[in-house]
Amino acid sequence: MHKLMQFVKNTFMEARKSKAKIKESWYIFSIVMLSALLLLSLWLFLQNPFITNKPVSSGLVPVGTPINISVEDNGAQTQVVYMSGSLLPNFRVNQDVNITLKATESPCAVRAKVYMFNEQNQIVPINLIVASQWQKMSDGYYYSQENLSPNLVIDFMQAFEVPSTEYNLNAENIYPILFSVETLPVTFDYQSIWKMQ
Repeated sequence: MHKLMQFVKNTFMEARKSKAKIKESWYIFSIVMLSALLLLSLWLFLQNPFITNKPVSSGLVPVGTPINISVEDNGAQTQVVYMSGSLLPNFRVNQDVNITLKATESPCAVRAKVYMFNEQNQIVPINLIVASQWQKMSDGYYYSQENLSPNLVIDFMQAFEVPSTEYNLNAENIYPILFSVETLPVTFDYQSIWKMQ
């Protein structure tokens, strides 16, 4: 009987020790996983500081901020956003751009062009992902196949790709991207005026 009691006591003590080891292992595992999650979150935050939906305090509008360009008939309007040179080449950046015709009495034809400049103030070509009603012509402008009605909002683009490495963008700089929109009333001979090709 004494041996049986000793066996039960030893078994109970070993079970307590192994339970403590398992509990200690879970604490260590939990701490390691939470630390890894914290480091991953910090890394992700630091990778894309200019991709946000809120304006930054410096007054610069970062890429990724939705834009609505409001333009008058027979007018032009430009909006600028800034892109960090640290974004990877060929990286797709979501950039919603909408165009609104301010209150007028007649619809207008509309065209848009996007410019990006490097340190040498050279124009850097950008691949745009535009809405289906837009067509790019040989002059570099995108022409809407639909007329813009007063107070109607139309989509221009949803995204663009960061230029490739051949343009040598410096990771420490920010680069302006200009969205230029022009309108002419449909009663004008806008195809001749714009020399649409």
